[in-house]
Formats: sequence, C-alpha cells, structure tokens
Amino acid sequence: MTTFKHIIKTFDYEIVFANETWLKDTTTDNMILTTHIIHRKDRLDSRGGGVLIAVKNTIKSIRQEKLESNFIEMICVELKLSNKRYLLVSVYIPPPKVTMSFNDCLSSLDSFLIQDSLNVYDNIIIQGDFNINCHQPISSQNATDLLSLFATNGFSQLIDKSTYRLSNSIIDL
Repeated sequence: MTTFKHIIKTFDYEIVFANETWLKDTTTDNMILTTHIIHRKDRLDSRGGGVLIAVKNTIKSIRQEKLESNFIEMICVELKLSNKRYLLVSVYIPPPKVTMSFNDCLSSLDSFLIQDSLNVYDNIIIQGDFNINCHQPISSQNATDLLSLFATNGFSQLIDKSTYRLSNSIIDL
C-alpha cells in the first residue's frame, strides 16, 4: 500500500482505477488514500479480485450501484465536470474457469452496455482487467468477441502496448 500511495502522491493523479485490489472490509478507505474519495467493491467470498476507483476529493463523484452488474466484478462512478456527465467503469474478469465462463461475462457486459440509463452520460470510460489477450493480431475468439462488443457499442480501444510485463499481451483495456 505504501508504494501505491507514493505513486499517487508523486504524480498527483486525480483519478485512479485499480483491479485485483485484494482488499477486505478490514481495510478502511483512509488506509488506502486520504486525498481521494474511494469507491470500491471488494470480493468478500474468496481471495483476490476487487475493483476500485479513487477520485480526488476536489472532484464530486457518486457511485452508481444501480448500474453495476451482480455477475461480474464492476464498479460505476459518475462525475460531473464542466456541465458534462461522465461515467467511470472499472471491470475485473478473473481468468477463465475461475468463476463463470467468459461468454457469461460478455453477456453481463453486453447487458450493462445496452442500458437506456447510460444515454444520460456525455462520456463513458471503461477500464479493466479482462484476462484476455487483445494484442494485434487477435489470436482468440474471446478477444475478438470482447473487442467486437465494445466496438458495436461505440467504444474505442486506446491501449496499444503490452500491459503485462512477462509477455507481449494486452489484457488490461
């Protein structure tokens, strides 16, 4: 946690996304950061997992639990900046066979993306660890299906370099 706090303080990040936080309810928000409002969804039933969005105290943020899926680890936070509404979404999908199938995860994501309630947002930013290699050229049907789901709903993939230091893969989008 000390390294995490040091990085946030050094670079003065206003918004931080984190996946696989491994946090439990014994970790208070103030133990994570005191300069940010912490929005988090811990995995309580087993080890690992968890998602978090930290927003600097100077920015108004509201968690939107009603938009979150009960089937995948996700958290949604709304920001209002310069008369615009933004939705920040952090998603963690464990490696296949850990929980539900990847197709079930995609189905939950698709159900989230087609909600009419998302139309009120000027911009939606989805960040996550999907545990699927999306490096070009695409080598799996799961990666093709994931990128197609996002493209169909008007999202663009911004990451074009490896996100996993031990291989040439993009598993974090």
